[in-house]
Amino acid sequence: MSSAELFIMVKAFIIYGKKEGESAAKAVYNYFKSEKGISVFLASPRSPDIKAGKFFKKTIIPRLDRSNVAIVIVTPGLRQSTIAMGEIIRAKALGIDFVPYVRGRTKLPKPLGNLWKPVKFEKGKGGKRSNLENLYSSMWGLLDTRINWAKPRLVKAKKALLTIKLQVKLRGKR
Repeated sequence: MSSAELFIMVKAFIIYGKKEGESAAKAVYNYFKSEKGISVFLASPRSPDIKAGKFFKKTIIPRLDRSNVAIVIVTPGLRQSTIAMGEIIRAKALGIDFVPYVRGRTKLPKPLGNLWKPVKFEKGKGGKRSNLENLYSSMWGLLDTRINWAKPRLVKAKKALLTIKLQVKLRGKR
């Protein structure tokens, strides 16, 4: 096992629908990609994680199946995307937890109702650093309180969370 594998404990899958959610999804992807303890996948035909020439749908399904948290960019176009709604339904069936990132007053699709508290952003501000930090903290809050740590694919995630919390505390003492 390489040292990089030791730090990547959480596997986040970013779901968005239509063009209007793409810029926020890319901002979330770039922010999470720069953080330790998390592997992130952007479900998009233009995802940097999908090699040229690979069939999009054949790549995203295995990545979704291996994820343990889904970040859903909720914009009005999400409901119009059959692919995004299919990803949400599949993730819910697999028991993957969701952290909704909601633009303004957009309503959550039914499969996301009554889930973890959504993080809000205003139109054009999905990439604002403070919004992304709130989303990232919300994801870790979810992992800390809601995930059944006995799930085999998440056993190491709690250790990663404790490591990251310790690193944050140590940074604050400098």
